[in-house]
Amino acid sequence: MYDKQAVSFGIMNRSLSRVRIFLQRSCVFLRYYILTGIFIFAACILFIAPAEAQKTPEKIMRNSDLDGDGRISRDEWRGKPRGFNRFDTNGDGYLTLEELRAGLAAVRGQRTQPETQQAGRAELSPAFESVSAQTREPILRVEVGTHNAGIWGMALDPSNRLLVTGSEDRTVRVWDMSDKVTLLRILRPLVGQKEQGHIFAVALSPDGRTVACGGRTGNPKRGDACVYLFDRATGALTRRLGGLSGWVQHLLYTPDGRFLVAVTGGRGVPVGWAGMSIFRLPDYALVAEDRDYGNF
Repeated sequence: MYDKQAVSFGIMNRSLSRVRIFLQRSCVFLRYYILTGIFIFAACILFIAPAEAQKTPEKIMRNSDLDGDGRISRDEWRGKPRGFNRFDTNGDGYLTLEELRAGLAAVRGQRTQPETQQAGRAELSPAFESVSAQTREPILRVEVGTHNAGIWGMALDPSNRLLVTGSEDRTVRVWDMSDKVTLLRILRPLVGQKEQGHIFAVALSPDGRTVACGGRTGNPKRGDACVYLFDRATGALTRRLGGLSGWVQHLLYTPDGRFLVAVTGGRGVPVGWAGMSIFRLPDYALVAEDRDYGNF
């Protein structure tokens, strides 16, 4: 007679041995895959990242601008679609050299130096003097054809044909009201972390050529909140009016088109952030300022 209990223990021991061998082999394969993944990641950091860093806006423009018109269309773009959308800040479907410079500078966390344009033109910077809160990480942008947050600012041209709206969704939109409401253009000020980029005020110059917008734009803690100026027809960011004391709450062009008035402040912010600034057109020189304007 054989011992059934001993046989059962023997079968159990063999099963446990097989399980142990399987687990040991699995661990070996797991370590192999982990080491392989680490090696591939290191190779990407050492070889691929430097290659990407060597790309310059001029080189990208030269390799992608097939028709030689000085800008890159979506059809000419050789990279990923999300890369094109990241650089196309004004949403016009084309990339200019300035947009490439600003986009690459934002991605690499660098700030480019301002460039002085020819006489009679505004002073520009490829990164448009990015605020300190400008994020270095990609920002997911979902376009739904309209604002997706509260609208705080609106402006009409003298003919009541063009409507400009500004929203907390960090966009300014230009609408054609002549027949049916049609979205003409999306203007995108520089954005950053938290609430940086919320738009509270917009203004349209009497000639309909320039859109001014502001809100939580710039850095009031350093006395450098700002107003952004856009070309309405092209959507290009043309100028940044800095040095304001606080968040921009109201913007207004005088009917004769000679001045732009900016009011800063807000509920719950330091009293020193409140003020009024008056800029003279066409050079947008600061001609008057009231830092004792009072809060509201």
